[in-house]
Amino acid sequence: MDLKEEVGSEKSYLEQVDEVEEEWSKFRRALTTKEDKEIFDKVVRHARIHNEAGDEADRSSSLETFFMSVMLEQQLEIMRLKKKLDEMRS
Repeated sequence: MDLKEEVGSEKSYLEQVDEVEEEWSKFRRALTTKEDKEIFDKVVRHARIHNEAGDEADRSSSLETFFMSVMLEQQLEIMRLKKKLDEMRS
């Protein structure tokens, strides 16, 4: 699956994220727990956080940009949690 409808599309990164969210809406509805749905929504929010970088990325790799944005936010959260844990241990 690609976020772009055609080569040369001028859609913004956030518009592309909206499309991904829509494409995955049936998947989200099929999730069985409220927690799973909340996590899904958080993943999409993570992708939106880096919209400026997403707009600068190569438009032919917009799905990869989506996942990179999510991974960046997950890594930041891991680092915050590690720091918090270290502080609690001190």
